[in-house]
Amino acid sequence: MLGMFNETMNASFEKNESSIEKLERLLGEMAAEMNDDLSQYSDRDEGQIVNDDCTLNMLAWQKGKHGPYDKVGDIKMDKQFIAERDLVNSGAVGKVNQDSILDHYHQQKREGHGNLLEMAITSILYKVLHDQFIVVRASQYDDYANGVDNVIVNKETGDVVCAFDEVRDDQSGERFEKKVNKVRDIAKKGGTEIKYGLTIDKQSSPELVKKQIDNIPVFYLAVDRDHLLELLEKMDYSKTSISEIEKSVYDNLIVSLEQQIALLLDENLPENIQNNIQSFQESLETMRRLMEKIA
Repeated sequence: MLGMFNETMNASFEKNESSIEKLERLLGEMAAEMNDDLSQYSDRDEGQIVNDDCTLNMLAWQKGKHGPYDKVGDIKMDKQFIAERDLVNSGAVGKVNQDSILDHYHQQKREGHGNLLEMAITSILYKVLHDQFIVVRASQYDDYANGVDNVIVNKETGDVVCAFDEVRDDQSGERFEKKVNKVRDIAKKGGTEIKYGLTIDKQSSPELVKKQIDNIPVFYLAVDRDHLLELLEKMDYSKTSISEIEKSVYDNLIVSLEQQIALLLDENLPENIQNNIQSFQESLETMRRLMEKIA
């Protein structure tokens, strides 16, 4: 999650300003490819499913685009929820200059470590997994309301296998440890929901289905500030090649996910979330093999 407000950029981070632009360009290229890829699962006008920043476009979930929600009902209210959340997080409530405060807040979010981490992790996951998985950033609503940054869909089964929440951890693992405890708590309650979710119906010809997905396991991906800055400096800003540091980050994420799965499978969880975690464990083996092919 991005948190209440990103800290002010310091001098050592300002030199990475170009990394922001490179990541935005890279994700724009990936988003175009994602939309082309998703179009093969429908012969209808589904709208632009993925925004240029690789987030799911909530407007594509309206009934006019074969989604489940009313544009002037659910979606409008969810966008209002986002706007109100930004207003509170920015500190603009009750201020005369709300617009300028919000503009500054949105710029800080764009440049903040949280957003950079989400973009970098999304690009790495996409590079490694896109042949066998749909890799997207969650809608802004699901980010705010359900604590989800990324959604992963297995193309072979058509199912959402997991959701990720990226966290920048600079406190010797303390923040990540709190997040892992939250992983356990979420799982005990049956997982999270993704209101703006998508699956692929494999019953006849593969067909894209936009709907709410329930009982999804959430896992946390942690990178500290120093590793994030090193990643931004050394990563390959191309969607067709991957650097050694990206491979290293990916391998570390896989190890972390394996540890979190082991932790959860030791718990007495509801059957539906237990089954979904076991399904993700199988997908994780595929995720590891895909990197081994690249390496």
